Amino acid sequence: MRKTVRATALLLSALMLLSLLVGCGGADSGVRIEQNGGSSSDKTYDGEVTEITFCNWGDNEEKKMFEEVFAAFETENPDIKVNYLFIPQSEYMTKLSAMAATNTLPDIGQMLEASTLEWAKNGMFVDTSDLYKNGKISDRLEAVTFDDTAKGTVGSSFISECYTLFYDKDYCTSMGVTVPSKVEDAWTWDEFVDACIHLTVDINGKHPDEEGFDASKIKVYAISDFPAEMLAINNGGGIFNEDCTEIWLDKKETIEAYQMVADLINKYHVMPSPASRSAIGGGNNVLLTGKVAMSYAGQFNLLWYKKYIENGMLNLGFGVGPVLKNYTVLTSGPAIVVFNQSEHKEEALRLMEYFYNTENILPQIQKGLWMPSDKAYYTDETKINEWLSGNPLYTDEYRTAVVDVMSECAHRDNMFKLYHYTEIYQLINMAMDQLWSGEKTAQEVIENDIMPKLRQIMEKEWNE
Repeated sequence: MRKTVRATALLLSALMLLSLLVGCGGADSGVRIEQNGGSSSDKTYDGEVTEITFCNWGDNEEKKMFEEVFAAFETENPDIKVNYLFIPQSEYMTKLSAMAATNTLPDIGQMLEASTLEWAKNGMFVDTSDLYKNGKISDRLEAVTFDDTAKGTVGSSFISECYTLFYDKDYCTSMGVTVPSKVEDAWTWDEFVDACIHLTVDINGKHPDEEGFDASKIKVYAISDFPAEMLAINNGGGIFNEDCTEIWLDKKETIEAYQMVADLINKYHVMPSPASRSAIGGGNNVLLTGKVAMSYAGQFNLLWYKKYIENGMLNLGFGVGPVLKNYTVLTSGPAIVVFNQSEHKEEALRLMEYFYNTENILPQIQKGLWMPSDKAYYTDETKINEWLSGNPLYTDEYRTAVVDVMSECAHRDNMFKLYHYTEIYQLINMAMDQLWSGEKTAQEVIENDIMPKLRQIMEKEWNE
């Protein structure tokens, strides 16, 4: 599931809720509607053509990928024309909220995971349960499946993502560190910390365990970030239990894991504080800065690393992190939804089915942004080979550290389960700043600053 993306999703969802409360005016500011050309523009069709609008966010690379899918879909479905509503991610939920208020939503589009169940609860989407029952949408990974709501089924993400430990192979090798790429070979926590100490150096080349090490002038950090919630689950804890019916944030195992991550920053000095991480920069390409050796991030980062791999600027490795009681990775992936306001639901559902047929979007998946959400691509060797074979991006490490991990170690993120996900995680993340800065311990932050308020929010969640 993606630290910077999650933070953005939380902010956008908050804006969405505010927008719904106060109302909005027009929805066209900053939005580009583009009619897709594609190969079907040269195709004659004697029947009536229905135009539908698809919305999503992303950058130019992602935009091109969707345009490719629309062109292929139109070739196979000459009676449908897809208009593309491309909205900047920073404005996405605000724009959709404004359009919902004025009954001008598009026919179909992607939904940010953090907002999906809230909108589904309010009856904004067409119920897709029949598509799953009749097999038009094949079995998907449970790890990217949304809970059902009283207003119907959202279903699953059309693609999947999981946290991946990317690393700079050349730098790690030069420092004598071998990053494991199989769960059975994974580090213990102590081994992981030891490796991080070996990888971290200050401007004088000293490591954190050496006399004279200057923590204020670190040249290379071992790791750019570490998802604390994921480590807590790995340790037998988590923010909630599996079905979110109990709060586990104040469990001993959870508090211990959050403190372990904070210690990477403040005790061992092998990971930057949030402020230092921001100063490093690099965005999706943080390994290219030369200031970090490893980076826990969504597998989707492979799309942006791809060109640097191909031109020899980065020797990218795929690893697995430390194991405590088990190895766990969190997941993400947006669903494609048909909006209930659509006047062309039948045509929109055909486009939705097209996206959920993995064979139709396999060329886009192979560019590195996505992983399949279809179960068969993790259990059927023929389909796995269709996905991975012949692509230099997909190394042996990718198979064991990403594909096998997604199949065997994925844990369904809470955004697939909670209506009030945004409110809950804003509370937690804001309070945790005191932990990452070293002002308070994990126990102090969790027990005193989070739990009293979290209990109140969850009473509302459970009542709904």
